[in-house]
Amino acid sequence: MAINGGGSGAGSGTVSFGVTLNATDNLRTGTVTVSNQTFTVNQSAAAPAPFDFDGDGRTDAAIYRPGAGQWWYLRSSDGASRAFQFGSSSDRIVPADYTGDGKTDIAYYVPSTSNWFVLRSENNTFYGYQFGLPGDVPAPGDFDGDGKTDTAVFRPSNGVWYILRSSDNEVANVPFAVAGDVPAIADYDGDGKDDIAVWRPSNGTWWMIRSSNSSVFATVFGQSTDKPVVGDYTGDGKADIAYFRPSDSTWYILRSEDLSFYGAPWGAAGDIPVPGDYDGDGKHDLAVWRPANNVWYLNRSGGTLDFVTFGQAGDKPVPTAWIP
Repeated sequence: MAINGGGSGAGSGTVSFGVTLNATDNLRTGTVTVSNQTFTVNQSAAAPAPFDFDGDGRTDAAIYRPGAGQWWYLRSSDGASRAFQFGSSSDRIVPADYTGDGKTDIAYYVPSTSNWFVLRSENNTFYGYQFGLPGDVPAPGDFDGDGKTDTAVFRPSNGVWYILRSSDNEVANVPFAVAGDVPAIADYDGDGKDDIAVWRPSNGTWWMIRSSNSSVFATVFGQSTDKPVVGDYTGDGKADIAYFRPSDSTWYILRSEDLSFYGAPWGAAGDIPVPGDYDGDGKHDLAVWRPANNVWYLNRSGGTLDFVTFGQAGDKPVPTAWIP
């Protein structure tokens, strides 16, 4: 965090301070204290990088090995790898920052019992709890904007979202979507809260409820065989609707600024999209994992290309946790 200040040192008047936050500060709203003076900060900053297990503001290459119930991730902060055994082949991975420490927590959901298990990034202890019913689709997100991921499920049988808010431990019930919809949760309006949103493969439609004003937005973008890869690709602090087309390995981004779109080829046949902010510049990067050789191909928004070998046949790349 950089603090720039200036003003008159004598007499009466107004002293103004400019507060500049770096991308890694991850502070949207709050207070900053300078020389015992407290100032309010309100900015439209980029959201924390997804799948950031070491808290350095960058997405880490990570895989889940279903057969062994193992998680492996490569820390971008120092290049070291970590491994944890947590879960089984029948569980669904639901990694997110449930504790609010700025690091992604390893977590899984048991479909048969609707039990959630979270491995705290702070001390590697874990806790479990039940939320939802068998048949529910896990759909966690920070819906109350407190910096902690809220436990949530989407119930296809009645089209209702059930959200356990971390800020007050109350449950919100929101009817939105239909059976067959795929949760596409992100902060589309840049207010610091995730929005309830879905991708409807049957007709290529995206639906969302903006948390800033409760308005509903819908647009047609894509087709049934595409893969939703939502993220802030333009760096304006708002998630962009986006999809990856496996047939031609092209990424299509609908800019949140003006709803214009562009396409960018990245990948090859058989590649799996693994979007994230791997360089920590506040913009999502185009990235794929190639099962044929276990290589991550990263097209960084900062203008550099990177290739990382990590994983083995049968692994599930963690950044695909929310991609059907």
